[in-house]
Amino acid sequence: MSSKSFKVIIAGGSIAGLSLALMLEKNGIDFLVLEAYPSIAPQVGASIGLLPNGLRILDQLGCYESVMEMAEYPVDKVCFRDSRGKLIRSLENFNQLMTGRFILYDKIQDKSKVLTSQRVQTVHTSQSHVTVTTKDGKSYKGDIIVGADGIHSTVRRQMWEEARKMNPSWIDPSEENGTYFLDFKASFS
Repeated sequence: MSSKSFKVIIAGGSIAGLSLALMLEKNGIDFLVLEAYPSIAPQVGASIGLLPNGLRILDQLGCYESVMEMAEYPVDKVCFRDSRGKLIRSLENFNQLMTGRFILYDKIQDKSKVLTSQRVQTVHTSQSHVTVTTKDGKSYKGDIIVGADGIHSTVRRQMWEEARKMNPSWIDPSEENGTYFLDFKASFS
């Protein structure tokens, strides 16, 4: 029995997009990453801190050792505070559990599926597929698109437009302005 191939288009080649691409590749699912910038993970001061659960995922993807080798500024102590600044929990010797910078691209085997200088311009959805057109006019077809291109992304904006057409109450208007408030009220044991 022949199964239909499935293709995921990923808008954005940063940590989220590349992590998804690597997971898809390891599971034999076709993908295409469209990154707006001319290179993957340019060194523009960006970094990422990872908690133990994130490092576990990197270990499962075969990236843990490479990340640990690249750790430049290990953190010794991390404090979690509530919205009023009250200490909820602190973790000592955190440098053994945390590190960061983008190395996922190096682990992707088929680099031809990661395209740079491909800023998503429009997304057209139909019952059977999605067509993504980039700023330079190239079109890519897939079964689903994942927006991993940031809070001000084209994919996110078009998702809001589609949701408004179907049901205006689906997405909170505060998301569009990037207005988010985090209030930690949970207790950690």
